[in-house]
Amino acid sequence: MEKIEILRRKMEYLGKEKGLTDPTVLKYSKQIDKLHNMLLYIQHSQRRKVVKPKNSLRWTDKIKENPSFYELKRITAYK
Repeated sequence: MEKIEILRRKMEYLGKEKGLTDPTVLKYSKQIDKLHNMLLYIQHSQRRKVVKPKNSLRWTDKIKENPSFYELKRITAYK
């Protein structure tokens, strides 16, 4: 995260000095993109590891236990 901020500041400074199409500015932009994608991948993979409690039921299980649950879902979906 800190490295992204450092690169972003460098890119902004060079962008103001040399223009946004300068090869060095574009290089910094690509590096920032790579680091940002890596960060998103890590965050996403950590979220996927969340385990649901064993006692949680799917909505289909709730229908089996209480058929009126489906009717309530169906009616509120069209409001």
